[in-house]
Amino acid sequence: MLWKHKLLSSRICPLNSVMGHCTALLWHGVLALLCALWVFEPAAWGQRTAPLESLRREFQRRQTGEVLPTSHWKWYILGFLALVAVLGVAVWMVERFRSRRPYTSRWLLFLELCWVHRLRWREIWELWGWIRREKIHPPARVFCEPELWEDRVDFVTLAAGGRDGSPWTALYERCFGRLTPTARNLAQASPGSAEPPPRTEGN
Repeated sequence: MLWKHKLLSSRICPLNSVMGHCTALLWHGVLALLCALWVFEPAAWGQRTAPLESLRREFQRRQTGEVLPTSHWKWYILGFLALVAVLGVAVWMVERFRSRRPYTSRWLLFLELCWVHRLRWREIWELWGWIRREKIHPPARVFCEPELWEDRVDFVTLAAGGRDGSPWTALYERCFGRLTPTARNLAQASPGSAEPPPRTEGN
C-alpha cells in the first residue's frame, strides 16, 4: 500500500505549488487595488458620461491625436485591478477550501483528484455512479488502485499497446496512463478472492 500513498501524493503536490503562487497573486492584487483607491481623487468616481458621448469623444480623440484624459486611464486601471482582485478572491476561496489537511470528507478528496486529472463532468458522473454501485470506499481508491478497473478495462490489450475504443479504457488512461496492475494485485482485488491460506512447511 506504500506505493499507492506515494502515487497519490505525487499527483497532489504539483497542485499545492500552483495554488501557492495563486495565493500570492491574490494578496498582490488586493494591495494594488487598495493603493489605487487611496491615490485616485474622489472626483473621478462622480464622473458620468453617456455611452454615445463617450463614443463621440473617442472618435474625436483618434482624429485629432489627442492624448486620452487621465481620468479615463484611471478607470481602466481600476477595472484591471478589480479584475485581478476578483480572480484573487476566487483563488483564495479555492485554496482555503482545499487546504484542510487531513481531509474531513472523502468526497472532497475524490472531487479534487477529478480536478487534478482534468476529468469532464460526464466522466466524473460515470465514476461517481460506479463507486456508488460497487461501494468503493474511500472513493479516491479508483485513482490509486488500478486493479479495481479489472472488470471495465482489458489490461491484456492495454499492455500490448492496443486500444479497444472503450470509454472506460480512455478514462483509465487519463488516470493511470499505460500502467497495468500485476497478476497478484488483480487476484487480491477480485471480489471473490479471500485471504490466501497460510503457507505450511514442505509445500
